[in-house]
Amino acid sequence: MVKKVLEWREKNRQDADMIWTALQRNNDKLRLELKRLAQSRAPTQNFDEVRNLLSRSRIWIRTMTKKTGVPIEPMVQTELLDALGSLDGVIGSVVPGAGGYDAIALLIRDDLAVVQFLRTFLENWTSKVEDDFGGKLGKVRLLDVGYGSEGVRNEMAAQYAMWMT
Repeated sequence: MVKKVLEWREKNRQDADMIWTALQRNNDKLRLELKRLAQSRAPTQNFDEVRNLLSRSRIWIRTMTKKTGVPIEPMVQTELLDALGSLDGVIGSVVPGAGGYDAIALLIRDDLAVVQFLRTFLENWTSKVEDDFGGKLGKVRLLDVGYGSEGVRNEMAAQYAMWMT
């Protein structure tokens, strides 16, 4: 999948650069908003801007999906992300990495009741859309992963340079 996206990017440099730049700018805004929230001493947090920014990232990812013909966020995952995003306690969701049906990432309120509700919701969830790439989602479940106590951290891109060649 990555190879096909990179081939498309090489052949459609101007269009690809516009999408990549917009997605990167949006992700930078998201990082800064998460950092601001992590440093805030407010007793309650408003996550509306995080929701908006995650939604915009998904728009750019779906644009890339359509333009490349690669299932980065295929319709069945769009359906799942939209369904989960409408649930109380879910702040936002995205397809991480290169996409392709195998994972989604959720940002949720730190509350065991939210986690249990998500598990129950997913036990009965089935896709109702016909996927545009022929893929299907089977059983969907939460992995027991969580956050670290460090909070938001600004990574230095240079340390990952060897991965980007």
